[in-house]
Amino acid sequence: MAKMTLNTPVGLLLLIADVSGITEIRFISEDNFSNKESDHPVLKETKRQLIEYFKGNRKTFDLPVNPSGTPFQESVWNELQHIPYGTTATYSEISKKLDNPKAVRAVGKANALNPIPYYYTLSPRYWSQSNLDGICRRNRKKALAA
Repeated sequence: MAKMTLNTPVGLLLLIADVSGITEIRFISEDNFSNKESDHPVLKETKRQLIEYFKGNRKTFDLPVNPSGTPFQESVWNELQHIPYGTTATYSEISKKLDNPKAVRAVGKANALNPIPYYYTLSPRYWSQSNLDGICRRNRKKALAA
């Protein structure tokens, strides 16, 4: 596993990748921040795309990802990629697209356990800016409390 940290407008992020792609992006506290660069090509590309995203120059990500989850969680995360940029979708709409309309809460839980939020759920194609700000604040508080 290779790691790299990144200072962003929403907080400090830890990027983690294996040979197959990005496995996790999470908020970290300043105590865990390091300016050490990684020579891992996926991490370098992830950093470049995130910087473009935060500057407003990128609307989608084109990265290899390798999240760890159950088959259902992975199906939810994959479905999030099909939501067009600038639109939103409810958990109910996503569960129906997965042919499992009663799985609304499970879709919400899968989102809560998403290890790569910027790739899947925090993109503007899914969340409004107010939701994004709130999620970032909550995740940052959790990271700082850890």
